[in-house]
Amino acid sequence: MLTIATFFLTQLYCLFRGIFHTPALLFVGYIVIYFMYHEQRWWSSSIPSIGYSFFFSLVILICALIPKNRTPTSIFQLTPLKWFLAVLAYFAVVQFWAVLPGAHSYALENFIKVSVVFLAAFKLCKSPSDLDKYLLAFTAGCAYIGFYVMETGRNGMGRVEGVGTVDSPDVNDMAAVLAVGAIFCLHYFWHAKNNKQRLLILVAGGLIVNALVLMNSRGSFLGVLTGSSAYLLGVMAPKVSMKYKKAKVFGLILFGLIGLVSVLDEQAINRFLSIKSTTTLTEEQESGSTRVFFWLAAADMAQDYPLGAGTYSFNLLSPQYIPESVATGRTRNRAVHSIWFQTLAEVGYIGFFFFIMMLFSGYLLTREIKKQALDEQNIDMYFIGNAVQAACIGYLTAATFLDRFRAVALYMLLIFICCAYNVYVIQKGNEEVTKEPA
Repeated sequence: MLTIATFFLTQLYCLFRGIFHTPALLFVGYIVIYFMYHEQRWWSSSIPSIGYSFFFSLVILICALIPKNRTPTSIFQLTPLKWFLAVLAYFAVVQFWAVLPGAHSYALENFIKVSVVFLAAFKLCKSPSDLDKYLLAFTAGCAYIGFYVMETGRNGMGRVEGVGTVDSPDVNDMAAVLAVGAIFCLHYFWHAKNNKQRLLILVAGGLIVNALVLMNSRGSFLGVLTGSSAYLLGVMAPKVSMKYKKAKVFGLILFGLIGLVSVLDEQAINRFLSIKSTTTLTEEQESGSTRVFFWLAAADMAQDYPLGAGTYSFNLLSPQYIPESVATGRTRNRAVHSIWFQTLAEVGYIGFFFFIMMLFSGYLLTREIKKQALDEQNIDMYFIGNAVQAACIGYLTAATFLDRFRAVALYMLLIFICCAYNVYVIQKGNEEVTKEPA
């Protein structure tokens, strides 16, 4: 009952407050729907079966068409968004020669829908406060997943199942998203304005970390490790001025380790330690290292399909490229298990180049945000840039072992970066120019 009440109250608040006061809250409502994913939850039968996501998407698009609701910054002013559109356009072109045209058409339709909503969400983000709402909604969504995982626990096989979202039904896919939530919790705990906020973030972070432990996803462990390390290295930058900085960082690390130890169990420890054993490459037995053969097979496949072969092409064609001597388990039709090689297989060298440039240009924007923040000694701006940069590093680390080319979370992070650059750099620069005397 509490979950259902939370779902409807957040939807009603975001809808009416978004329409009449703060348009960015409409995307917050969309994020809430994405994470709560009512259609696959136990409480779905207790609420009306309507297209909540479709409805919010429609309202977001309508509001983004109203001039007063949107930022004056054009989408084409941000390089990552131009590369994003290039990726989307090329993915559409691949439809003409996709080996599974039906599957590719379905994936293309969903990719276009998500892309249009995300670009509209960028237009609705007009201030640092709007961006903060986006990030907090993402973090709260991850905390909800953590709460849901705590309720369901592991199954008889020692795994968590059935807790994902519409595009991340697999536990490892969802764990990669939670890794981002953990990094955002680190950011908000560090940058909270008072102890009440820290307590709320502490609860959210505890739910997320506990879920990650129960999920036993090695890739997400690495994602949290690299992302949090990147965040703390950014905090420790010599030009970042802050009282007792080293002591605070040490205390935060110590507190985090104590919290982690308190939720770790033997199964999670053994799973994490198995990373070392799976680094031994062997053909005779399927293990985590077997995916290296899948990656090599995807590289071979790209030579035969340099323009890309479309959605699920590697799954279909993998028996032709994975050596017969490699043990692949129950079937030889396998996923490639890497965002990089999935991209290469599905959209070829051209699409892969567009994708890399999209990510690289996004990284450059985060560097520019941090650089300008240091020049102005704007700590809030610096930490936001540092947080979204670290979150992307963490997510891409986890996604290195997952098929996440069209993941909602990935492009949501890209939009967060672009929103941050817009509200802190572009709009601020425009305001300063406007204030200058004629």
